[in-house]
Amino acid sequence: MDANMCAGHDDKLAMINPDLAWGRCVENGANILLTDYPKKWSSI
Repeated sequence: MDANMCAGHDDKLAMINPDLAWGRCVENGANILLTDYPKKWSSI
């Protein structure tokens, strides 16, 4: 996904800092996240 389509909260940022990339979404109740790397995140 292109970073400008998700306000910069993309897989590249999540690889460096998952909380910064997805923290706000999770804090607001998200329980599904779109990623190109599902195997990496399936253990979290």
